[in-house]
Amino acid sequence: MVYISPQDLTDLSNSLYSAVFDDTHWASVAEVVRRLVNTQHVALGFFDHQTSQHSMLHGDCAPEFERSFGQLVDINPFSEPMQNLPAGGALIDQQIIASDAFERSAFFAAWMRPQDMHSGLVHKINSRERINGYLALNRGGHIEKYDQRDLAVIGELAPILAHAINLRVQFGRRMMEQTGAVLGGRGIGWVAVTGAGRLVWANEAAEALFAEPGSAVSGRLGTLRLVHPLQMREFMAALQRACAPVGGVGADMIASHPETGSAVALSIVPAHNLLVQGLPVLRGAHIALRNLSARLPPGFEDRIRAMFDLTPKEAALAAALASGRALGDVARANGVSILTVRTQLAHLFRKTDTRQQSQLVSLLLAVEPLPQP
Repeated sequence: MVYISPQDLTDLSNSLYSAVFDDTHWASVAEVVRRLVNTQHVALGFFDHQTSQHSMLHGDCAPEFERSFGQLVDINPFSEPMQNLPAGGALIDQQIIASDAFERSAFFAAWMRPQDMHSGLVHKINSRERINGYLALNRGGHIEKYDQRDLAVIGELAPILAHAINLRVQFGRRMMEQTGAVLGGRGIGWVAVTGAGRLVWANEAAEALFAEPGSAVSGRLGTLRLVHPLQMREFMAALQRACAPVGGVGADMIASHPETGSAVALSIVPAHNLLVQGLPVLRGAHIALRNLSARLPPGFEDRIRAMFDLTPKEAALAAALASGRALGDVARANGVSILTVRTQLAHLFRKTDTRQQSQLVSLLLAVEPLPQP
């Protein structure tokens, strides 16, 4: 019988509960698991069997093997058994496929052998719809293959792992809701979307913006949409870049309504693990939405002039852009050429260390003071 000492469980519990509040501590969790199960590679994360997307809390394998894991689902002998495994269950390779057949498999050749691994163990920590939380272990070299003794060890650890993962999801949800409440207090919408733009969460400020007549953005049919067709295409391209499997990048842009003239600033932030925020998807993005048509607070122009050392004309242009006006409108209102306004805009870029109009507007709005209680 395998014996896990109380100190072993205490060590695992301490590292897990630290990781609940700080994701950098998942490496410490892996270190404890590696010692208790005498394993070499530890992977802890989530896998969506419908989209083949995965998100790691911790992984010991090299980045190229982490990237290729989702591409090998169809030839991975663990895939289907893992999907059918009940939460809390575990399997070793010898329960799925004979050792000689495993070593001749395409998966072994593509993923196990290049990492000098010869045996695998998977444990389903929990399951939400089609997404499984998992612990995957691999052994190689001269270490013996996994057997029933190792499954017994995992059985001892399973309840603690499941409890910690559930706490991480609850904590992530609370943090997301708190962020939404803080931003909402400043009139900023905060939403979570999938790579296709489907809304999976929104704060009250975002819902109010969607419901506003003539708004430049919409949440119709549960999808974040920009009213202007060309801007919608630009938005979807930016969203796809943010949701890239590796190296997702954020973006800023301004959406405008072609008829009402209303304008909304959008800031897209990559989110590679929405599940740990209590949402039913893995990869997606958070998006901040700011209604530029709203009236700027008193003293805004003086404040940005002092902060960025702007001339009166530059400050006036900056305030106009922050309120959603277009360069052409500003030029016509002031009786100057568009070239003059573009020159002033170039000065604004230099003084604020920005490169795009959307970045400039986001920066200007960020200096707005917090509302007084």
